Amino acid sequence: MDIDNDYDIEYELENIKNFGNEKQLYLLGCEIEHICTHGLQVSEGWYDERFEYINMYSQLGWFHLAERFNDKDVYLYNTAIHTIRLLDDLLEERGSKPNFNLNNYYNMIHNIQSIWNYYKKIYGSNEDEDILDLIEGMRFL
Repeated sequence: MDIDNDYDIEYELENIKNFGNEKQLYLLGCEIEHICTHGLQVSEGWYDERFEYINMYSQLGWFHLAERFNDKDVYLYNTAIHTIRLLDDLLEERGSKPNFNLNNYYNMIHNIQSIWNYYKKIYGSNEDEDILDLIEGMRFL
């Protein structure tokens, strides 16, 4: 990343709530990748702010998605199940301490981005109501 790009992302992260969900997800992914790559320490306030997204994403229909694609699309099924486990771990962990595992958070963000991108690439315009409900839910969080 160059300095201008770093500044843009920092500015956008400060104003993340002004963007749509797909852009928010992208920004969260860039942020956590940067944090993990450089071994940065984050503040308790950061955990509070990012936990809002964990909580929000946990309320999407991951179980329904997994159930719907069981025996139909192994990748979507497995990634949804893994996302459920990560979200459960993050929620449980946050319930007992002021932070959460950054690697689990990274993987959760990555999984959600992967599901989003995979669905758009593979199913594009084919309308499957269940995945569309999940995707629509992500769009309008």
